[in-house]
Amino acid sequence: MASKVRKISIALPQEMLDDIRTAVDSGQYASASEVVREAVREWRGPERPFPPNYPFVRTKEELLARIAKGIAAADRGDVKPMDEVFDRLEAKYRAMVAAQKKPVRRRR
Repeated sequence: MASKVRKISIALPQEMLDDIRTAVDSGQYASASEVVREAVREWRGPERPFPPNYPFVRTKEELLARIAKGIAAADRGDVKPMDEVFDRLEAKYRAMVAAQKKPVRRRR
């Protein structure tokens, strides 16, 4: 879990409490907290692997508009050669791997 877990108190109807207890007692969940966490995740919708302001498309129309924009840029020649892009990415990731392999000097 990315954030610190905090304890809260909530009021639920007896029927919901019984459902939670049944789910835990059956072994479907390890705890009542786990049941509530899953319910909140489901309520929030699909996992968001990107930051909230990440510019990904939300509708088919937006996707088609972005595709058209990309095609128009390519038609104008406003593109980078594939080899240039791949060379830059390869250098970047090689440097990241090399940085991870460097021994850490410890102070004595």
